[in-house]
Amino acid sequence: MQSEEPMLALLHRNALAWRCWSGTQFAGATLAHTDFSDTDLAGARFAAAKFHQPDFTHAKNLHLAWIYGSPLERKAVRLLLTDGIVDNRDFSHLNLRGLSFRGLNLSQCNFYHADLSEADCSDCNLTDADFSEAMVLGARFNGATMTGAIIDNWSMDKQTQFDRVDCEYVYTQRDRSERNPPQGEFKPSEFSKLYQEIANTVDFIAHSPDELQALLRAIESIKQQGGDIVIQSLERKNESVVVRTQSHDSIDKAAVYAEVKEKMALEMNLLQREHEKQLLTQKLELTEVHHHHETELRDKHDSLLAQFINKAMENPKVEIMNDHSRHIENASINHSAVNLGDHSMVSNHIEQVADAELKTALQALQQLLANSHLPAIDKQEAQKAVGDLAAISHKPETGNRAKKSGTAQPGIFERLAQRSVERRRAWRAIWQAVD
Repeated sequence: MQSEEPMLALLHRNALAWRCWSGTQFAGATLAHTDFSDTDLAGARFAAAKFHQPDFTHAKNLHLAWIYGSPLERKAVRLLLTDGIVDNRDFSHLNLRGLSFRGLNLSQCNFYHADLSEADCSDCNLTDADFSEAMVLGARFNGATMTGAIIDNWSMDKQTQFDRVDCEYVYTQRDRSERNPPQGEFKPSEFSKLYQEIANTVDFIAHSPDELQALLRAIESIKQQGGDIVIQSLERKNESVVVRTQSHDSIDKAAVYAEVKEKMALEMNLLQREHEKQLLTQKLELTEVHHHHETELRDKHDSLLAQFINKAMENPKVEIMNDHSRHIENASINHSAVNLGDHSMVSNHIEQVADAELKTALQALQQLLANSHLPAIDKQEAQKAVGDLAAISHKPETGNRAKKSGTAQPGIFERLAQRSVERRRAWRAIWQAVD
C-alpha cells in the first residue's frame, strides 16, 4: 500500500475500496481553504470533491484515503502537498485544479498541458518551469519567482493574479527560441502589468488541420447555442495554430474551456466518420470508372475485330483448295483433336497479306488464339478461318466457288460469336490482351 507498486494496482484499488468503505465522506464536498494539516486521513473519501486551495501540510496516511478521480490520485502530487518533496518534476497533463502549492520550490517543473486553474502558486519558486499550453484560469502567482519560465500558449483570464511577481524574462516558445523581452530584462512590476492586461483570453491550440476544423466547429456550435465566446485571433506557430478566444468577464473561463474541449472531441469523431465515408465513396467511384473503362476496351476490341473481318470480306475472295487441304467425309468425331490447318501454312498466308494493318491484326489474332484456353475444336476452326482470311485477301475471285467462300467466311465467325456465354467471355479476354 505504501509503495503503490504498479503491478499491484488492481489489488491496491480493491483494498482501498474495502478499507474506505465507512471512512469520512468528502465526496462532492467543496473544500475551500480547508485545513487538513497534521490530520490523519486514512479511510477518508475525496472522490468528486471540489478543491479550492485546501491545506494538506504534513497530513498523514493520505495514501490510505480514497483519492481516485481527484487531483490527489498521483503519488508525486501527494508528496508535494504534504511534505513539499519534489519526487518527480513531471506534472504534465495532470489535473491540479484548486490545489495549494504556496511557498514550494517548483523550479524546472514540467506543467505542460496541466490544469492549474484556481491553484495557489503564491511565493513559489517557478524558475525555468514549463507552463506551455497549461490552463491557469484564476490561478494565483502573487510573489512568485518566474524568471525563465515558459508560457507558450498558456490560458489565463482576468482572475489570474500576478501581483509582485519577480520575473526578468520569460520564453514564449517551448523550444526557448523566442524570449520576452527580446533583449534585456523586465523592469520591476513590468511583467505583472503586461500580462494582467492580456489575461482575459482563453487560448486553444490545434496541432493539425483536422483539429483546427474541429475546434472552429466546436466554438461555432457553442455560439449558436447562446454561449458567450468570440474568436479574437488565429496565430500560426510552427506547425500549430493558436486560437485565442474572449468571453465576458463574469463568465467562468474554466467552464468555457472544458465545454470547448468536450465539443471539440465530438467534432473530431464526426470528422473522422466523414473522412471514412468520403474515402469509401471515392473507392466506389474509382471502381465504377475502372469497370466502365474495361467495358469500353472490350467494345473497342470487338469493334476492331468486326472491322478487320469486314475489310477482308470486301477484297476479292476465293476458296483455297490445294494439296494441303483436308476433307473429312462420313466420319464420327468424339473427344478427338482434329488438325484442321497447319500453323505454318497459316503464317505463310498472313505473310503474303499486302495490307500492313490487316497483316498486323491477323498475326496478333493468330498468336492470341495459340495461347488461349479455348476448346481445341474452336481454336483449330478459328485458326483455319484466320488462314482463309489471309489467303482470300490477296487472291483474285474465280467463279461460283468464290461466292460460296464469300458467304462461308462470315458464317464461321458468326457461329463462334453465338457460342455459350463462357466462350464469348473467352474471346473478349483474348482481345483485351491486344491493348
